Amino acid sequence: MSLAQHMENTLNTRNNGLGDRSLYFGASEILSCEEAMYLSKIEKISKPRTLQELIVLLKGNIGENLVEWGFGEALKFEGQVECKGTGEYAFITAHADFMVHFPLESIIVEVKTTNDIPDSIRESWYLQVQVQLGLLGLKRGKVIAMNLNSGHHAEFDVSFNQLIFETTLQTMKDKWDRIHDENTTIKGKKSALCGYCLFKLQCQTLKTDNLLPDDVEAMAIRSKALKKEIKILDENIKAFMLAADYERARGKEIVIDMPRRSSGKRVDANKLKLLYPEIYEEVCNEPSYSNTMNIY
Repeated sequence: MSLAQHMENTLNTRNNGLGDRSLYFGASEILSCEEAMYLSKIEKISKPRTLQELIVLLKGNIGENLVEWGFGEALKFEGQVECKGTGEYAFITAHADFMVHFPLESIIVEVKTTNDIPDSIRESWYLQVQVQLGLLGLKRGKVIAMNLNSGHHAEFDVSFNQLIFETTLQTMKDKWDRIHDENTTIKGKKSALCGYCLFKLQCQTLKTDNLLPDDVEAMAIRSKALKKEIKILDENIKAFMLAADYERARGKEIVIDMPRRSSGKRVDANKLKLLYPEIYEEVCNEPSYSNTMNIY
């Protein structure tokens, strides 16, 4: 067994301290796909993740460690603070990353790791903190978002709103009741997260039609525009390199290599097939296929 395989097996059996998530509704699941919740909590389908998926998921733990180290000894705080709903909302269990204690108040701090730092707080983060604040009886919270690759980061303030808290609890209850009702048709939701879902092969929502969800369409539009911009930029850079007769040029932050390479001799497959069909058949490989994406 390779070291990577050993790590994958170990991390898949690692106790995250959050218990059996099929038994409760977590605050981070407020906007989760209903079908994915049904498959994990009711059907209890469980699949081991690949090491690549685990590395991405565990970046969140690294982010939490960075924030905890940043608090130092000057701040008093608790980590992974559990807050539970009561009465008809007893199925809700939230885990706040940190509760930080100041002389006059305590606040929630939620840590998010992402490659795309938004300009404003994401709806799922906002609602998650609203639920945590309401269940703990606190008035303020913060979300610290960070890109562990670039070091870019942002801090968002959240003030408790009673109406949003109550509305969100009711939304959570409605979803919880639906996935436990045998007579209810589960309402899945297509989004950019479908590609990373453990249940994408079993998902019926993905197979209903070939329509793009809004967030994926927005990504495709952005990708198309960026590819056009990149093509123009590359053409301008190449034109400069050719004009200056540079094979390598240095900037303050980057190096451009554009060595002259010969394409070398190539076999004319059509001519080989015509003149030496037996040899062609002997050396010809079976075609291989890959997914090519075009955006129009």
